[in-house]
Amino acid sequence: YQANYNSDSNDSGMMPFSNVPGLSGNYLSPWDKDFNTDPSSSPTNPTPVFYKFENWTGDWGSPHLLTLRVTPYVGLAYFDGKDDGDYYNYNITGLPNLFANGSEIGNFIPASPFDIDGTGIPAGGTVQLDVKSSADHCPVIQNTFSIHNPNSIYFDISGIVGTNTVEEKLLKDYGKVYFYYLQAINPVTNVVVWDEYMMPSNNFASGHLYWDATYVIAPLPFGYMLPMYYNYDIVAGMPVSHEAIVDVTSIPESIRRYKSEAVFTHNGYNMRVRINTDLFGMYVKLEDF
Repeated sequence: YQANYNSDSNDSGMMPFSNVPGLSGNYLSPWDKDFNTDPSSSPTNPTPVFYKFENWTGDWGSPHLLTLRVTPYVGLAYFDGKDDGDYYNYNITGLPNLFANGSEIGNFIPASPFDIDGTGIPAGGTVQLDVKSSADHCPVIQNTFSIHNPNSIYFDISGIVGTNTVEEKLLKDYGKVYFYYLQAINPVTNVVVWDEYMMPSNNFASGHLYWDATYVIAPLPFGYMLPMYYNYDIVAGMPVSHEAIVDVTSIPESIRRYKSEAVFTHNGYNMRVRINTDLFGMYVKLEDF
């Protein structure tokens, strides 16, 4: 495999994130291929993306205390405009996981699950957990450090892709979390009281001028086969951030999973889970309301 990266240095006029206007507000995200990940553009100063998890269901003794269990699904965040197996000068056609569906994108790898149990002080990583690499775009290697992450939690995919492999390297430089499998667990009975696959909203709509088709169909859990798009200015005829997304609007609303907000009840209390992004990162919060 070629170890060099392809830097689209002529795209210096692009914004360093995905900023996609929509009827319900802009989709803002921290992902941009050229400004944030490409080591040949910024070899000594990569831009790590911040992931924050919060569990505000109360401390021990709370009648609605829940443990939030998180399983991130990581994939290649960007699309180079042509699904030919040459991914930004990497031949990935022989990779067992990142080319599993025969396409450059749309292969999602579950990381090892981790828990935020809601007890103690926020700085302990049990009420608020911050996951951010000290060096890499996507924290799939254990080099995280934060006051809100004393146990150095990261998105551990080593059980599937191995360590020091081409797949691990690609995901640390070009990866993102596409969606999560979330479980709310009663800490007394250890029973799962709620679970769901969730992802942030991206304001996708058919005919949108800032999302263009990749012609990749991605397999997701529950048998969904969903189309993928990427951040592209159709009027200008050029990519913007290269960020790839999954179109969940093709699932009928009445049976749609992979939403950005969910509510459920626990011991008579209303609970809510929300996922969103902004220019700096992705956020997951479980709380009562």
